[in-house]
Amino acid sequence: MKQQSIILLHNSEMHPSGVVGGKGANLLLLTKLQYAVPPGFILSTLFFEEVMKHTAVSSMMKNMSKENNVAKILSYAEQIKHIILSTSFSEQLQREIYKTFDSLHFDSVSVRSSTTVEDGLCYSFDGFFETYLHVKRKDIIKSIINCWISTYSERVLKYMVRSGIPMEKLKPAVVIQKMIVPDKAGVMFTRNVNTGNNNELIIESCDGLGSQVVDAKVEPSRYIVQKNTKKIIHSSTGSPATGLLNLVNLHNLSHLALSIELNFGYSQDIEWALVKEKPYI
Repeated sequence: MKQQSIILLHNSEMHPSGVVGGKGANLLLLTKLQYAVPPGFILSTLFFEEVMKHTAVSSMMKNMSKENNVAKILSYAEQIKHIILSTSFSEQLQREIYKTFDSLHFDSVSVRSSTTVEDGLCYSFDGFFETYLHVKRKDIIKSIINCWISTYSERVLKYMVRSGIPMEKLKPAVVIQKMIVPDKAGVMFTRNVNTGNNNELIIESCDGLGSQVVDAKVEPSRYIVQKNTKKIIHSSTGSPATGLLNLVNLHNLSHLALSIELNFGYSQDIEWALVKEKPYI
């Protein structure tokens, strides 16, 4: 399979997480399975390597991967971030980004980190990487660079050292998607993360953007659904009241969560959004 530097989310071949990052690989699979995913494209790790090919980033990353000393790892990371900030995109690569953006007729987009160490079965990088919302065409490249920089943040690298994740596995990709404005949004867990009960799923909801829930900016409304009976066994209202869902909403979201868990084969943490009652993943 020929690997690409810019990959459309829809009507695209599958690509490994080593090329598109964990988030990118999951979104490609979801679109292939015909779930409703906002359209967009991925800047793969190959795009990052192309921008950085005439810099010292590659050698810095090799040196960093040989280190066990946290202070030295962080020192290399600071140098990498400085290089990223001081390296310009070639005119050709800028044209490719803008051409792809224009072909999809977006007004604004979300720009999200998708690294090669995210969304695995054994590790959790929730909240470690950057997401930028309502990004206009003129600000896309700035947001891409900021996502790349967040890959080498202190908390990411310290977590990798604690977890024994080899530094050479760390490469940045970026997911760019149409910015949708939801009526309600939130997250779903197909296992009760508070008790470990695999027969319960949790739906958390707020009015507006789901980032409020992900970033703990609001206390969401919360629903616990028994997976085998689909009954709501507990509900609580956010404070102030936000994200109230009706029975149809809850049924549709529960069905989606269980379907996605079945297709992936293991418990899922799913971001969702409702636009005029239609759920997006």
